[in-house]
Amino acid sequence: MLKSRWFYCSSNFFNQAYANDLKSTEYKVSSPKSEFEFSLILPECVEPAWMVCFLDVKLLINKRDEKTKKALQVLEIEMGVPKSEAIKEMLFVETRSLDNIDSLGHKIFKIGDFNFDGYTDFALMTGAAGGYGTPSYTFYIFDPKKGFFYEDFKFSALTNQGQIHHYFDYLNKKISVYSRSSSTDSREDIYVVKNNIPNLLSSTTRVLTNQDGVDKIKVVLMRQDDTGAWTRKSYFEEIE
Repeated sequence: MLKSRWFYCSSNFFNQAYANDLKSTEYKVSSPKSEFEFSLILPECVEPAWMVCFLDVKLLINKRDEKTKKALQVLEIEMGVPKSEAIKEMLFVETRSLDNIDSLGHKIFKIGDFNFDGYTDFALMTGAAGGYGTPSYTFYIFDPKKGFFYEDFKFSALTNQGQIHHYFDYLNKKISVYSRSSSTDSREDIYVVKNNIPNLLSSTTRVLTNQDGVDKIKVVLMRQDDTGAWTRKSYFEEIE
């Protein structure tokens, strides 16, 4: 039995379909870079009002190559489910294998090491609270002392407050978050992780402005130094 309800998110109305009685299919997700294997039990998405239906999903987590059939952890969460013909394209991405932000795509399941501690973490598409209705995610960080994943609101907030893209720079251990307020005005925030918390390191805004009768892009760079003090630098860029 399919039920439906409306919810308000990111300045648009989306139809949120959910059901416990829909046909479900199990999808295995694994990565050579991950010490875990994941099984997503996805109900069938019948009538998506957006790119996905938001449905109750079960996630089973196991250690790789572990013979026991008992799951290490089981989560039940409402998340985005694509139509069956789009699942292969949208199912998951291993962020540690990406070269640039353009490779991210709108995946419903992301694997990576988001706090750069050497352990696999994951994120699930759970809304459309990004900029211009782009996906927002709930992040789960692995706690090696307790041996399970926990929901982390600070990492999740990097995707659910109007941001359009996020990218994990594993070489420099930084997180880039992009947002846009208009077709010409944008912002890039760079975070570093300290004590498992993303801390803002710098923020660069680009705003279309008029300088002496000529349209230019005003760039303002704010950066925090090692003492915690912020410096500000501004300059103009020519419009190509």
